[in-house]
Amino acid sequence: MTDVAQQKIARANAMKHWAEGSGGLFEVFDAIEQTYLTELVESVPEDSAAREAAYHRVRAVRDIRLACETVIQAGKDAHAIVQAHEAQRQKRTHV
Repeated sequence: MTDVAQQKIARANAMKHWAEGSGGLFEVFDAIEQTYLTELVESVPEDSAAREAAYHRVRAVRDIRLACETVIQAGKDAHAIVQAHEAQRQKRTHV
């Protein structure tokens, strides 16, 4: 396993534990996003600045979540690649 793959897997595992665990970051993001969406829905039509600000806050939370999810997926991909290489190596040594 390469150092880069190990680093991606370790980073993904740490992010997954931090983000997806009970009371983790994704639960916090969901709560914050819901607060911002409520602000957006309950804002008066004349207050376009407040609606615009709430919309941008929702987008920011979603962007941060996507960045976290990307790290987790990169680790899953690296793990799958490492496993595939290991399986090929084992095939070659048993032939």
